[in-house]
Parts: sequence; structure tokens; C-alpha cells
Amino acid sequence: MVVGFFLCSISLVMSFYPLLLTLASKNSYIPKYVHYQILSYPTTITIPHVLTTKKIVIGHIDANGTWELSNDSALFLDSSAPLHSSGNTVIYGHNTDNVFGMLQYARIGDPILLTSNTKKTQTYVITAIKTVSPTDLSILKDTPFKILTIYTCSGMFDVTRLVITAVPKVT
Repeated sequence: MVVGFFLCSISLVMSFYPLLLTLASKNSYIPKYVHYQILSYPTTITIPHVLTTKKIVIGHIDANGTWELSNDSALFLDSSAPLHSSGNTVIYGHNTDNVFGMLQYARIGDPILLTSNTKKTQTYVITAIKTVSPTDLSILKDTPFKILTIYTCSGMFDVTRLVITAVPKVT
């Protein structure tokens, strides 16, 4: 009976999936991240030689512009592109030892491994590293191509933001 209820629940969610996406994309009362419960989203990030494997949870920016944060996990920005699709996938987090404290040592050409909730791993290669003002949110813009953006605080008293961009590794 429990299995039947579970299968029925999945079927019901899948039947309303297009409606959920439509409502979420129109900035309705349904949070945008609802559809990531079904689609592929990153759950871990690894940058060999720089960053040990870190857990990723789903995060968002609220209506007041406040970023949801975690003291021990990186966050996948719910309004960014899902993993394994075109667009800008944004991962952000604190510049602390628990999250992105070692990110400053990343270099162009370094690999980044993202593992998804579906247990698939995508490898990216760092193509750019820069610092921007905290008010420069252009790095969040969507793109017609697949790109990964990693965003964290940097500088004395965290007055700037470190931005790392990467593209999928060509195999």
C-alpha cells in the first residue's frame, strides 16, 4: 500500500511538472527551486589539489536581495541553470575553511568535478578567474551555452567577490 501511494505521488507530481515549471518561471508564489527536485542539480563539488569534496545544497536569493547561506555547504543558486543543460550554473558559498576558503588557489586550466543528484559527474575546466564588486551581479546572467560560475567573498574584510568560470571538459 505504501509503495502504491509513493508511485501514485510520483505520477501526480510528474503530471503537474509542466505547470510547476510555468508557474515557477513567471515568478509566482511557487519557489523557482521546486523544479530542481526533479531535474538534475549538483550535490558535490571537487577541485582536485585545491578543494576537497564539498557538499552542495540548494539556495536562493530572496525578494530583498538576501542570499541564502550555509556555514558548511556550498549552494546551488536555484534560479540558475540545472546541471547537464545549457545555461549558467551558479554555485556560491562562504569564503571559509568549511566551504570555499581554498578557492583562491585555483588556477586557469584546473578541473572542477560536479556530481549531481542523479550520481552523474560532469567535469569542467576553469577558463577565467576574476574579482568583482559585490554589486556586480552580471555573473549571474544566463547564457545560451553551458557554463559554471563559482562565486565567493574575497579581499580584505570581504569587500570583493571572487568569480571563477569554467566550461565543460571536452572528452
